Amino acid sequence: MISEIQSYPSSKAVDVLVIGGGGAGLAAAIEAAVHGAQVLLIEKGPALGGSTGWSVGSFTASQTKYQMRRGIADSSDAHGEDLVEMNGCVRPESEPELRSFLVANSPATLDWLQNLGVEFVGPFEEPPHRVARMHNVIPGSNAYVQRLELEARRLGVEILCNTSALSLLCHDVSVCGANLFCEGRDFRLKAGAVILTTGDLSANPNALGQALKNIGPGLASVNRLATGDGHKIAMQVGAAISQDIIAKPTIRFVPTSSSPILRRMPTFPFLTKLMRLGFELLPMSVIRPLLLRFLGSVLQPHPAIFETGAILINRDGELFCDSPTKLATELTHQPEGLGYIIFDEKVTQHFSKWPHYLSTAPGLGYIYISDLCHYRPDVCRTADTIRGLASEIGIEPEKLDEAIGAHNQKQKLRGYGQILVPPFVALGPVRSFLVLTDGGLKVDPQMRVKKTGGGIISGLFAAGAVGQGDLLLQGHGHHLAWAFTSGREAGAQAADYALSKSDF
Repeated sequence: MISEIQSYPSSKAVDVLVIGGGGAGLAAAIEAAVHGAQVLLIEKGPALGGSTGWSVGSFTASQTKYQMRRGIADSSDAHGEDLVEMNGCVRPESEPELRSFLVANSPATLDWLQNLGVEFVGPFEEPPHRVARMHNVIPGSNAYVQRLELEARRLGVEILCNTSALSLLCHDVSVCGANLFCEGRDFRLKAGAVILTTGDLSANPNALGQALKNIGPGLASVNRLATGDGHKIAMQVGAAISQDIIAKPTIRFVPTSSSPILRRMPTFPFLTKLMRLGFELLPMSVIRPLLLRFLGSVLQPHPAIFETGAILINRDGELFCDSPTKLATELTHQPEGLGYIIFDEKVTQHFSKWPHYLSTAPGLGYIYISDLCHYRPDVCRTADTIRGLASEIGIEPEKLDEAIGAHNQKQKLRGYGQILVPPFVALGPVRSFLVLTDGGLKVDPQMRVKKTGGGIISGLFAAGAVGQGDLLLQGHGHHLAWAFTSGREAGAQAADYALSKSDF
């Protein structure tokens, strides 16, 4: 890569420049190349993947082949209605055109991914969806990145990593390229069209302002490269952006220092097809133990666990908040931002079968507390006494005794949720992560970026989180569905636009 960069010209022209190498960027690059465009994709990180590579891998869609094989009748209209319900009172009617575009086109995107060698299992249920729509990629989210990168390179897409976009180039009222930076060198790249696929703002707390009000220093970002570069350079040329960025921290297990096996497994089509057939033909009693052994520690405990008697303590063994809705925020103010989830056998039994799951998981759909304790002892400790549990997680027994005693006294008055029945369990360490933000540049259904004050910016397109406008995507699997679906549309539209220009 270094020799390639050193020999790269300081000025060059392409039909389509894609800025960002995650799922949306790869989908855009592929589609633009299929439409006959010469494509350059740049990624500021050392490797492709973006937030897609860190995701669980769920893809939610209706009217899919996977649903039809199971006899599930569904429609895009019903999907759209359920998505509005999932958004609740936060932003229920946000971007109806974009929402309709997503639910109408995501089934074709799922087929497109499968044709590229990406395999899924499911669909799985997720209330309030009226039917099962959540499809989980196998063996993990890295399958998206591997298969799409291979296809992009096969089509002749040029890819440069460690390359940043400093600003957009404009001629009259149209975007015509970008100023790039790589390995200490500046590049002036002319392009017939530019597609922004730079992700969200989750790693840029300064840009979030009021959206991260009352957050402490212990907040971490899952994708540390999601700093909002695309938002910034688009706004410099007059792009309109959502005025209501939603940033909601969630509690997750702290990732291990080594890369989870699922992120490193090969995704050869024959292997993933074999895995899918195994899921469809073998009993789950055989499949679950095999896949559970490969679980990484990027899992998110369901917030409902705190509503049924579990508590969250900091690394010193202290209770610091008893409101389930504020736990993720308050954890950011605790020492090192770390904590442990503590509960007893009653909670373990409650979260032992559908619909009371602990977390979503690659390939499995859902996992339960017993799964985690059996296959991931590094994040699940058990003991028959409170003092024994304290010893397991390195906390002073008196501190943990005091915390649980205070909790039990309070819950005794409420009549439920005391921690009394052994064995006792500690999950963790956990910390608060900002997985993603909702809200980005305003776009139309052709993924053209809108101007502040009306109209569009010619030659500029956006997809994925940076091109989400006010569209709110609650629930599992909608963000990936949007990334790939909007990326494909942006690539097709940008290629057609660039190739139709007589002066390029």
